[in-house]
Amino acid sequence: RYESLSPRALRGGKLLLDVAHNEPAVRALAAVVSGEGGSGDAGGVGAVAVVCGANRDKDLPAILRELAALWPRASVAVAVASSHPKATPAEEVARAGAEAGGAPGAGAPPPPWRTAASMLEALE
Repeated sequence: RYESLSPRALRGGKLLLDVAHNEPAVRALAAVVSGEGGSGDAGGVGAVAVVCGANRDKDLPAILRELAALWPRASVAVAVASSHPKATPAEEVARAGAEAGGAPGAGAPPPPWRTAASMLEALE
């Protein structure tokens, strides 16, 4: 359900790509990143950078609540928007992410949010 890449630019790091578009999918992604999602080449990764975008017809607060499981490991969160007419603007995603707070019970605050004009910019 996800792609794990090892681009040279990451110097041995991993790039996980997942179009987790609802709460169960984000929950599954968080489990993989934390090493609890079964076998595979993505589990137990170190520090993470979260790139998040959503369409307006998705439950963004619920998705962000699931992403909060990654906050203890996240160094940054980047909000992006696709060119699709239903895309939530990156600024709204970042604001909602900052307002969503940390992981329940974990005491971890969200990382600093920034916006990017494109996925390419988010990955730089």
